[in-house]
Amino acid sequence: METTTRPATCTVPLVQVSVTEDVDQTAVPRLTKAFRDILALRPQHVVVDLAACQALDAAGIDLLLDVHRTLWRQNARLTLRSTSPRLRRLLTIARAAQVLDISPDEDDRTR
Repeated sequence: METTTRPATCTVPLVQVSVTEDVDQTAVPRLTKAFRDILALRPQHVVVDLAACQALDAAGIDLLLDVHRTLWRQNARLTLRSTSPRLRRLLTIARAAQVLDISPDEDDRTR
């Protein structure tokens, strides 16, 4: 008997998350739980707004990459929005910017 598995279908088209704290080793356990709850919805697209986030450490970058990988396996996507120049620089140095979708800020589009 041959068994085929079908990819689960998306149940939510878009989930937007605003991170209001630094994404560091202290916050990662709380954020991991929140992202697990979000991923259980099987969203097609997750947008993470980082406008209020001032710092991002290696644990935070690892969390964002894990969320990205999980969504990618589900044929969904993760977008980071409103990243400060400092956060973009950190993501670039860590080479995470090559993998993660970082949307331009509204101000960046007008320049």
